[in-house]
Amino acid sequence: MLRLNYDEIVEKIVSDKGVTKEEVESKIKVKIDELSDLISKEGAAHIIANQYGIKLFENNAPKDFKISDVPKGVNGLNILGKMVSDFEVREFKTAKRQGRLGVCTVGDETGTLRFVVWDDKTISELNEKVKAGDILKIHDAYSKDNNGFIEIHLGSRGQVAINPEGESIGEVKAEVSRLGFSKMNIVELKEGDRAEVQGTVVQMFEPRFYNACEKCGRKVMVQGTDFVCNTHGNVSSKKFPVVNFFFDDGTSNIRAVCFADVAEKFIGRSGEELGGYKPEELDVLLKGNLGKQFVIKGKASKNSNFDRLELMINSIEEADPSSIMKSMEDAV
Repeated sequence: MLRLNYDEIVEKIVSDKGVTKEEVESKIKVKIDELSDLISKEGAAHIIANQYGIKLFENNAPKDFKISDVPKGVNGLNILGKMVSDFEVREFKTAKRQGRLGVCTVGDETGTLRFVVWDDKTISELNEKVKAGDILKIHDAYSKDNNGFIEIHLGSRGQVAINPEGESIGEVKAEVSRLGFSKMNIVELKEGDRAEVQGTVVQMFEPRFYNACEKCGRKVMVQGTDFVCNTHGNVSSKKFPVVNFFFDDGTSNIRAVCFADVAEKFIGRSGEELGGYKPEELDVLLKGNLGKQFVIKGKASKNSNFDRLELMINSIEEADPSSIMKSMEDAV
């Protein structure tokens, strides 16, 4: 939920902008009427705060994930997992390169997924030292969607600690992490739910960026004037955005996070285009999504740093008119 309640948001607007409480509440009522009561009072207050240029939150994105919470297309993942299969080394050869990769399945109390290692030094170390049942603390990995199943991959910038002191995992849940979503209201969401939610954008945050391989979307290393991908070698780098926003469906609200191509689709600009915007131009662009209704699909994940539930987005579509009308009828 939002960290500020309705009264606190109104009070902050009045205090920061020197306007009357009656004026602020009048604007909030107008916004609720505009959206046909499909938004909560707190959500409408957020939109008005944005219109006044008031920042209510810091832009913090989660880094640590339980296995069932891992969304596709995310870089910088930290995961603790128990090996439920032995580590296997495989040779590969493509038209452009050849080499080897390491593969095993890791799991925790929430599920299992495939773990793929590309760095040759790490492959050798794991091949010599690990076995099924060992615990791996994986740092700075990235995720991919492989035919509907989530995988985590590790390159030369990532790290793995074997059986780290003080770390343990209970009984591993055998369920394999994959995509699949159920229609839900935000107020119903629990940690681990894969949900399809229709609602309204009420708060936007300035995007962050990372340079990635244009072929696979993973982070690249800078070597002189070259961008190097551990999988594809020298590549053209592409700037990808990470976008956070608050989403309200009238029952409650939640912070949502989208990455890479999903973030670009949501904003309507590529990462390269967004990187060239001046701050005031970017602010105008982001505010263009305030009050718009979208259908988002994602995984509800607990952000332990702030003790709040967040929605990690896999896909986002602007709500079509017939869907909006149905929501209005259901709200009556």
